[in-house]
Amino acid sequence: MTKAEIVKQIAGQTGLESKMVAGVVEALLERIRAAQIGGQNVYFRGFGSFVRRERAAKKARDISRNTTVLVPAHTVPAFKPSKAFVECLKNSRFGMKQSSPQGTRLLRRRCCAVVTLRNGFRGPSVRGGF
Repeated sequence: MTKAEIVKQIAGQTGLESKMVAGVVEALLERIRAAQIGGQNVYFRGFGSFVRRERAAKKARDISRNTTVLVPAHTVPAFKPSKAFVECLKNSRFGMKQSSPQGTRLLRRRCCAVVTLRNGFRGPSVRGGF
């Protein structure tokens, strides 16, 4: 799924203009990016965390020149899903076979319930909320 598809779906669910939704999505991504650059982690309860991982210095091989190269220590961004999110993925209809359609409905209700926020937006929520 691309950012454009996400914007289109949210705009369809909320009735807001696509340009407004695109601006909000872009602002969210920019804040996550800025926090990561600033050395902070970003936590979304019930969804997951955007964290910084430190990589140690190591030796690598340049196979075209047949030499050893030293790769310096560096920081990489990473995403760590929450336990609730992982559980939803484990039990989703794409991850495991469901025994009955009724079991699928109950699972969808428990993990991806539709919630109504104060401003009237109706959207999917991972169990435990945002």
